[in-house]
Amino acid sequence: IVLKDPAAKVALKLTRSVKIKDDDIASIRTKGIIGDRYVKISRGASDTYIAEGGTMLETESVIDIEDVIGKVVHSLTGEKDSDKEGSEDKKEAKEAADNKATGNNTTEKKAAGADKT
Repeated sequence: IVLKDPAAKVALKLTRSVKIKDDDIASIRTKGIIGDRYVKISRGASDTYIAEGGTMLETESVIDIEDVIGKVVHSLTGEKDSDKEGSEDKKEAKEAADNKATGNNTTEKKAAGADKT
């Protein structure tokens, strides 16, 4: 792994029998609630495979459950009166994170509906 802010370059060694298509998507996932991490490859529809030593360009950002749990615990135990001003922003950020995790787009739908008034 090579960190190149704001991204990381990950090199994988795969057995020759594993073929990656040029539109497959890589994402870092966590096994269990708090567990080992692995690279998930989601299949694309292309018929073109990446050559040996090639580069996979399609990636997907994933919510880090450990970060979400940490933020929730911190907000439950550490919010003071002076912090309440930003609580609406925190609520919206949490809702967006929850929607992304479940695949719902209610925040975007609300914003789109607001434009119609």
